[in-house]
Amino acid sequence: MDERMAALFRRAARRQAVSVVVLVAILFGAAGTFRYWQGWLFLAALVGSSVALGLYFAKHDPALIERRVRAGPRAEREPAQKVIIALLMADFLLTIILPALDRRWHWSPLPAWLSILGAAGIVASFVVFFTVMKQNSYAAATVRVETD
Repeated sequence: MDERMAALFRRAARRQAVSVVVLVAILFGAAGTFRYWQGWLFLAALVGSSVALGLYFAKHDPALIERRVRAGPRAEREPAQKVIIALLMADFLLTIILPALDRRWHWSPLPAWLSILGAAGIVASFVVFFTVMKQNSYAAATVRVETD
């Protein structure tokens, strides 16, 4: 791995680590406890799948990682895209916070098998992401026109 790719890998690893810390703080802060097995299951499915995907493409298609590392509203060029991505990020946060608040205040009983099925759905979605990115190396995090 050349120095440029090593630097990119370190940057992506730092970003992933910070994201995990923030995710843990939000998820378990909203739940009010670390005794939340559904939160740990969600975290394992999401982070495990994300890390596996990143490691595979870091080895087999580092240019894809380079294209995908710039993401979020600031990476977009079009104002409408900035708004859409910001709304999607807010939706993701609500997707994490609401179930954790449900755990804290026991709003709804949920069978264990449904939580396990949800985690399996996360892993399955990463299999789809993997397939798309493996077939289309230009699957960047932002919409842009590539040469060739």
